[in-house]
Amino acid sequence: VETSNLMFNTFLAETGKSEFKSDTKNWYQYTRYHHMQMYDWHPFYDKHPVVNISYEAALAYCAWLTNKYNTLEKRKYKKVEFRLPSRIEWEYAAAGGRVNNRYPWGGPYERNSKGSYLANFCPLEEQYISGYSQENFIQGGFQYNYPNGDYTISRKADRVEYLCAGNLYFPNDYGIYQVAGNAAEMLAQKSISKGGSWNSNQYEIEINAEGGYDRPSPKLGFRVFMKVVEQ
Repeated sequence: VETSNLMFNTFLAETGKSEFKSDTKNWYQYTRYHHMQMYDWHPFYDKHPVVNISYEAALAYCAWLTNKYNTLEKRKYKKVEFRLPSRIEWEYAAAGGRVNNRYPWGGPYERNSKGSYLANFCPLEEQYISGYSQENFIQGGFQYNYPNGDYTISRKADRVEYLCAGNLYFPNDYGIYQVAGNAAEMLAQKSISKGGSWNSNQYEIEINAEGGYDRPSPKLGFRVFMKVVEQ
């Protein structure tokens, strides 16, 4: 799963590295709901992905987790390394063993047979399609006409307005949850993210799509990959 608030807060408590705390004031860019200011510490959000943290904070977490595992008396491997994934590693894991599919669950569609969305994102809905332009490739060629230009009315189309717990929705064939949507995930290469977020459209959550960032954001978290160094 995506690194959760509970997991990250355990890191903060054990290391005392308060400089890496979540910067909750960033939520004001998207909402004035008071409860979102409690997102990083309230037990209700324990299983939600940590967001509003820096790239350096994610690296520090990986180093802490690596040391914590390697000093356990009972462990499966003698030595491991936890780190952020490369682009290739992330895409391989996201595909879940499938080939040439747009999404981690396979196939070209973002809904299941019952019409329910398969990830937490902000879809550009068919009912607002106003035309087609080959130049508009970022949105699949379609042009959308939302009331007052406000696409954010689609945030609740999947019944989640912002972030949700990291173990919701179905996992891919590798058992990995929330690879698409929810919180975008940092790569080992700084400033590059994959997977899209709760605020991304259906084209931005495709496996091959990528995003950028230059500061902590309510849309950005991270997922840890483990490398076995010594059996």
